Amino acid sequence: MMRRPLALLVLMAAPTLAQAAGGPLDGNYGNKEGCIYARTGDSSGADDFFLLTKEALTTSVAACEIKKIGKTRGDTTDVTFSCQAEGEDSGGDIAGKVIRTGKDAVKVTMGDGSSYGPYKRCK
Repeated sequence: MMRRPLALLVLMAAPTLAQAAGGPLDGNYGNKEGCIYARTGDSSGADDFFLLTKEALTTSVAACEIKKIGKTRGDTTDVTFSCQAEGEDSGGDIAGKVIRTGKDAVKVTMGDGSSYGPYKRCK
């Protein structure tokens, strides 16, 4: 049986945020497994899963809804996430940053010290 990360459910239910064109959240970014999910809606249940969309940041163990997109300074945009780790209640809001690291790549840093990426735009 295929295992789906709990966090994928948040992606499907997350509200759409209005955004200006461009900026670091102008598409989906992720690793191989995350991009396959973004393209097909199917997950292999892999332990190595990362997907950043306009609505959420999802890993194999946590889901973070994007609550607010703040100021952009250079290649860095402030973002407020509301995260829930697998098997836990919501941890409340966490400040973070989405940083453009190249033409088609971003990384994410969280106020709790965790960092993800860089990851390329999904094709």
